[in-house]
Amino acid sequence: GDYWPSWSPDGEWISFIRTQPTNNYFKIRPDGTDLTQLTSFPNTSANGFSTNGSPAIWLPDGSGVLLPAKIGGVQGIYAVAANGSGVLRRIPTAEGAEIDFVGSAVIDQPPRVSRFDPAPDNAPAGVRTVTAFFTRPLDPTTVTPGSVSLIFAGADGILDTTDDVSVPIPTVKYNTAQSAVELHFNLSLSPGLYRVTVSNSIRDSGGRFMTHPFQSDFVAGIPNLIVNGDFEQPALAGNGDIYSSDSRFSLPGWTVPKGGNQFFLEYGEPFSVARHSKGRQSVCINGDGAPVKLSQTFATVAGASYHLQFALGEERSGRPSPTRVMVEVADFKQEVAIGSTASFAIEGFTFIAPTAQTTLTFTDLTSAAGDSPFIDDVFVSGPEPPSAGQ
Repeated sequence: GDYWPSWSPDGEWISFIRTQPTNNYFKIRPDGTDLTQLTSFPNTSANGFSTNGSPAIWLPDGSGVLLPAKIGGVQGIYAVAANGSGVLRRIPTAEGAEIDFVGSAVIDQPPRVSRFDPAPDNAPAGVRTVTAFFTRPLDPTTVTPGSVSLIFAGADGILDTTDDVSVPIPTVKYNTAQSAVELHFNLSLSPGLYRVTVSNSIRDSGGRFMTHPFQSDFVAGIPNLIVNGDFEQPALAGNGDIYSSDSRFSLPGWTVPKGGNQFFLEYGEPFSVARHSKGRQSVCINGDGAPVKLSQTFATVAGASYHLQFALGEERSGRPSPTRVMVEVADFKQEVAIGSTASFAIEGFTFIAPTAQTTLTFTDLTSAAGDSPFIDDVFVSGPEPPSAGQ
């Protein structure tokens, strides 16, 4: 197993003990890359260290670590190079008991950013808050608008080019409960690539300054104008169907038919087949020959162009195809059909919003003898909002 993790002063590495095949020290980056072996002890009676091990203590400049070991039969504290060369030297100590453990120096380490939200591997839509979480409580007086910055990569989507834009940050707050610095924006950030920087002017509650600035890149996704377009709310556990006529039924954002067997939300795989495009939930417009409708009204800008995309599947009950749906949004109206298939078809249309409120409607046109339509992943994207963060 791996034990006794210890952060480097610059927050770029974590040292630890790996006990197989023999106890030795390694270092690795926080993202799991660049694994480097620091020691090569055979763990004999003359060379090695205690089975229980000890956390390695990083030298202030990060060039090496201190650890207890026995080299050539001599027990003591040794400095081991952090570059993987295996170079080590014994640190002189006063006479006394043999040294088996080096105490952790975590309390003396400077503050560092442990993670950012949004994370680099995520692309959330509607970003209005960017957060840097710290390893230690901070001095709130050092958390100021000047201690953080945000850069937008611009139209080329590449950072460090001439079209990069500095994004104004209306509010910077310190969250005491989470030891976090929060950047708040009045509007959602425009879709695209960003880089947030936390400067080393911030210090912790003990007066220790950060050793260097921390940066993280993230992508702000395109916001969906449709509420609950993936039908994942409310999140239901298990496998089953719940009909809109059931008193327990709810589907935030949507107007649904309530009569009898006309409409249901399916979660999981109640029939041992995934009848959803993504996630684990979708809806079925189960009109059985009646023109049952599913709709939602959302805010738009009159005269602006928008794009609608959705996933259409069929019930797959063994009844005849095709499954037919009428799609209506603003002045756009089109029938969509899907034949016998084991997957969802992704459909998309562009429309012009005539007013400040636009209604999207799906109507089941399938005959009573046909497979009912399943709808999932409804997404409407529109014009870019005003300048990022304004």
